[in-house]
Amino acid sequence: IAKSMTIEEMRQLHHHALEDAQAKKTELRLVLASRYRELVGSSDEVLKMRERSQELHQLVHALPSLMTKLQQQNQRNQQIAQAIDEEEKTNSNNEQEETGQDVNNSTKQEEE
Repeated sequence: IAKSMTIEEMRQLHHHALEDAQAKKTELRLVLASRYRELVGSSDEVLKMRERSQELHQLVHALPSLMTKLQQQNQRNQQIAQAIDEEEKTNSNNEQEETGQDVNNSTKQEEE
């Protein structure tokens, strides 16, 4: 090929080859930069997912103790409710006894 070409044609071919090489180099650089940005973005997402995973793990790990506390609180609330009910029954019985005594006293006074 070199024998059939003039020096000027060889220079043009060389120049064209250099331009093609530079264009490919630029294209490769752009592709690599794009891939790098994607990689960095993906790694950021992976780190966020890792943080959320750790938070979720901690919450799931804490769940049994939270359930135990909730059951204990529920038992205390039930005991308080029962105590209130008993107190209300006692007060109601006392009021009925007092009302009954008042009626008996009134009846006795009327009879006298």
